[in-house]
Amino acid sequence: MMHLYRWIAVTLFILSGTAAAQDCPGDINHDGSVTVDEIVAVVNAALNGCNPAPSPTPTESVPTASPTRTASPSRTASPSRTPTATSRFIDNGDGTITDTTTELMWSKNSADGGLTDKDRVFTWSTNSIGAPNGTLFTSFITGLNVGRFGGHNDWRVPTLEELLTIVSTSGTMPGRPVVPPAFDTNCLPGCNVTQCSCTKPLNYWTVTLAAGDSQKAWYVLFNTGQSGTGLKTLGFAARGVRDAD
Repeated sequence: MMHLYRWIAVTLFILSGTAAAQDCPGDINHDGSVTVDEIVAVVNAALNGCNPAPSPTPTESVPTASPTRTASPSRTASPSRTPTATSRFIDNGDGTITDTTTELMWSKNSADGGLTDKDRVFTWSTNSIGAPNGTLFTSFITGLNVGRFGGHNDWRVPTLEELLTIVSTSGTMPGRPVVPPAFDTNCLPGCNVTQCSCTKPLNYWTVTLAAGDSQKAWYVLFNTGQSGTGLKTLGFAARGVRDAD
């Protein structure tokens, strides 16, 4: 061991001149004493001409930033669908037509010779007194309600104002009734109310009374669209109406 110390001392003395530019202290940990390990470290440092390399300070790893997520492209709104125009008059397929504007339901006329035939006529009253006891009420309206025409039993004779709402002179042809197409479609001999829709181009009764004359009531003439009053004992065509559900 003594030989080792002497060799170290001699080595330090020899190298002190060549390594003076760099300080190689023996007390590396500065605890006031020099151990064999520190002497060996000093010798190695002197031979290499530099101070003992400090223990590398571990570098703190910087977490790699996660790649930013590309925002999904916003979904393009689907173009709005253009609403389909709804026909004002809807044939319900059961012998009735619904007016979506007035919210009235009408009975269709046929050409089969039955109760709803366009050529069948009814009286408002049986006598000059003008009571509502004619076939318009006792046969036509009663027949619609008893038979639950179109599935309903609340049919009535329309008022003058109500019947005028189905007058239409737009697009009509001479000799044809002045009604919307729903009331004049495929009117062929023998057709029933589920196969066709007919309108007689003549007078139709209303329930509206003539002011100041108890023997008359109003009618609508469906070849011109005009209205007037007539004796209740006359025979005119008929169409039932009810409030749509």
